[in-house]
Order: sequence, then C-alpha cells, then structure tokens
Amino acid sequence: MYLFNIYSIVVKFIKPFCFPRTMSLKVIPYGGVGDTLFGELGGVQLLFIDDEQNTRFMLDIGQRPDHTNDYYGFPFRAPRHRALPISEFLGSYPPIENLYRHDYMERNGKKVGPVPLDGILITHEHFDHMGGLPLVRYDQPIFVNEKSLLQMYIWQYVGGGINEFVDLYERSMVGMSVSGEEKILKGIESFIPRNIKRFRPEEPFKIGNLDVMAYRVDHSVPGACGFIIDTSAGKIGISGDIRYRGRRPETTERFIDKCVEEKVRYMFLEGSLLHFPHSGTETDIAQAVAEVIKHATLATISYPVRDFDRLTSLYNAAKHNKRMLTISMDQALYLKAYNGSDGFPKLDWKYIGVYIPPMGNGFFDDPRYPQELAREDYKMWQRPFLDKGEWIQHEGKIQRVTINDIKNYQDQFLMTLPGNSSLMLSTYEYIRPRPGSKYIRSNPQGWTKGMELEDEKKINVLKDFTMYEGPQPDFFEPTEKRDHLQIHITGHMNTQEVQRTIDRFDPDITTFYPYHTLQLDLFTRFFKYGNYVTPIRGQIMELK
Repeated sequence: MYLFNIYSIVVKFIKPFCFPRTMSLKVIPYGGVGDTLFGELGGVQLLFIDDEQNTRFMLDIGQRPDHTNDYYGFPFRAPRHRALPISEFLGSYPPIENLYRHDYMERNGKKVGPVPLDGILITHEHFDHMGGLPLVRYDQPIFVNEKSLLQMYIWQYVGGGINEFVDLYERSMVGMSVSGEEKILKGIESFIPRNIKRFRPEEPFKIGNLDVMAYRVDHSVPGACGFIIDTSAGKIGISGDIRYRGRRPETTERFIDKCVEEKVRYMFLEGSLLHFPHSGTETDIAQAVAEVIKHATLATISYPVRDFDRLTSLYNAAKHNKRMLTISMDQALYLKAYNGSDGFPKLDWKYIGVYIPPMGNGFFDDPRYPQELAREDYKMWQRPFLDKGEWIQHEGKIQRVTINDIKNYQDQFLMTLPGNSSLMLSTYEYIRPRPGSKYIRSNPQGWTKGMELEDEKKINVLKDFTMYEGPQPDFFEPTEKRDHLQIHITGHMNTQEVQRTIDRFDPDITTFYPYHTLQLDLFTRFFKYGNYVTPIRGQIMELK
C-alpha cells in the first residue's frame, strides 16, 4: 500500500511533464473575415472555444453591413416574425444552437434549450459589432463596457424599442386584459431586461473560467476597448477597432504596450481601411472646418451622429468663429448623460444649441397654432427640450434653436444636418440657403451600392440649391478625389500605423490573425516574418 501511494504521487506530478496534455483554443470566425483574398469590413462574429477551461464565448455579434446591404436598404429590415429564419437562410449570424430569442425560436417551431455561451464580449457600441443583439435571447450573458452600455441604452431608448440592445420586448407573450380576455402583451408589459455584465477598463473580470482584462482604446466612440485574455493556449490579444489619431491616442499606445509586455501569443488585429491613404487628427478637423466656414453664410455639416469626438471638434470650430453648433435632440440626450466627461461639450455651454426640427404637422414655433397641440408631434423624451430657453443670442445656458432661427440668422450657426437626402432636401427647402452657404461632409464617402446612391441624391440636392462645388481632393490626402468637399478622419489605423504596431511585437512570440479588413493581401504584406494566419469564414482555427 505504501509503495502504491508513492507510485501514485510520482505519476501525478511526473506524468504532465512526460506526457504533456495538448492545450488549445478553437476559434470559428462567422463574420468580419472572408476568404484568402478578400476579408469583410465589420460584421465581427468570432466564436472562441476553450475546452480545457470549459468556456465558450463570442467576440462581438455585429451586423455584416456589406452582406446586409445586398438585400436591405435603410430603414428596411426583415419582418420581426421572420427575422430569425431569414438571417439563418442568408447566413447573417452564427449558426449556434439556442443562441437566439425564445419567442422567435418558438414561433418557428424550435425548442428552447440551455444558454449556449458563457458570454458575448462586445468590443464597442457600433452596429457592425453589436447589431445582432436584438436577435439574441434575453438570458445570454452580454459583457459590455459601462461607456458602451450608456450609449446602447440611449440608442435603444430614442429608437422606441426598435434596437433591443439592453432590454428585450417579448413578441408572443399572452396575458389578460382588464375585461378578462386574452391579449398579446406589448410595451412595458412584455419588457424583459437582458443579462448584462458590466466591466470597466483595467479591472479584471471573468468570462466562464477565463481571466479577461479590458483596456480602453482610441476609436470614434467612447466605449471602445481592446482585450488580453488568458486561455489554455496562452494569452491572446484582441484589438477591437483602434486608431492613434483621435482624442485619446495614449489609450491605444497603452493597450499595445501591455500586449507586448504580456507577450501575447496570438494577436487578433483589425485593419479596416488599408485600401486607401488616410491621415489627419481630430484637431486637424476642428482647424479645417473653422477655416472653411469662416466666411460662409449658412454652414451645414453631416457626420456620424454618435461620434462625440467629432462633435467636440465641430464645437471647437464653431466656437472659433463665434457660431453656435446646433445638434439633434438625441445627441443632446447623450451629452446630458455624459455631462462633460471625456471633454465632450456640456449643453449649457455658450456655443452649442439643441435644434428642434418641425415634425408631424409642423406646428412648433408657428404662432398660428396652439403650442400645446404642437407638443403632440414629438415623442415624450423630446418634449423637455421644447421647454428650454429660446435662442435670441448665444448664451451660456441650454438653448433651443428652431428652423426659423437658422433661416433668419444663417451666419450665426454651424448646423448639424440630418443624415439622409430627403431630410436634407426638406431642411434646405425651408431655410433657403443664401449665396455663400457651405455643406461639409465629415463622414466617409459611400462604399456600398446603397451608400453610393444616397451620396448621389445628396449631390442632386446640393445642385438644386447651387451649393455643389464639384469633385474635390480629400482635405488631408490631396491625391485622393472625393465627390464633394469632405473633411473627415477615420476611426482606424492607416498603413504606417499598422506597420508600426506589428513591428513592436516579437515575431518569434506572437502570431497575428488579421480581421475586420477588406483586402487581406494589403494587410499580410506587413508581416515580414510570415507570423500570421488568415482566418476564413466558417473554418475552425486551432491555436496551440
């Protein structure tokens, strides 16, 4: 017995060294990658399976924009009762059993089983990274940075429940009416909160049995994070969407420093926009816009509505010219929640105002109609802004600005324009921009057929109001031609920054997995030592 015990102890401690167990991590990419030549821009969906640690998680569950735009154009989408089978038919989201909503599964004759994943880890609050959440079951754990969660909640709130990112509204819940009759429950009656797991950068947390550390990175939304995760195959780094030329470049530098310092064995690195040169900083944006609008009559600009780094740059440009930047009511709701964090403007600053557009019957600010009736044209969350102080001159308090204010005092404003051509047309038609007026595009030129068509419509509107200035060189890259005046920087790295980032890693230690990129051949040329693996959509990769 004594000898047997000694033998057991020896085997217990010696066996792992003589017969090492294979530690591996499986990764299955369902979106954000393509084939060996062409990748996919956005739509990130990466499934990680660590059998040794008994943990499965998804990195992002984004809508695949290029794929989706082949079938749907904004604002159209699949009808709710067929959303799940249509997405399955088109291969829009991962074919993971039991991942999706109970009501949609039951409606389509499927039995609901246990929660399939230990978590879905959201890198940041862009639709191509979390646009699939409305299809996901309510009890599936979702790991989200607090800053991302704030934006997702307001986005859902102002959308009237269309985007069910944070809460879910059950579509087939039957209850009893006051009279005792059966009815389909709607609104707050069918409300179910999601299983949200909040995390903060540089505070460790777990997904299943895996240790995770998030790091804030510079991108065009405030909640963007990169990650270092300790797995059975060693430490992996995940960049999320990153850049070095926004308002927080030091955060990206710190994240990459930590990845190098921690000697991550595998690095999932995005390379979104390597197919054209791009440069410039947010400070450059502010200076360029300030110069362009200096002598303009009406100055108008379009930009991503939830890019508050860009909004801050435009506020600085407006302030430099003693103009007021007018923002939409939903942007005002975000700024109210941020309350000056990250250097974003506060609503009571002198050179920012909340634009109240005419809606519904168009009675607001029309003295011929009772203003109590006009309030009915606005949603409940919008109505508090109707009560803010009227604009007379720029003052350090919350001010509302009407379309008549802008029409009558065109040179006093830098106006945030609605994002589509039809609203652009109706706004210009009422205001009637005077000679010398300017329109600036501060977002990317369209790259899908639908986006290109929308750009053409905007140009038609500009021509009708004699505001079209013809094709222009890119403001920061003169060799690149744009179809109109464009002052924009991207939320991603350029080629020089990608090269600099890769060169900081020891090629004998770190293998790269490029994703979220359009042309893989442009990405892989940066790996001088061949230390990369090309992910293929739907193919299992084993990291050992």
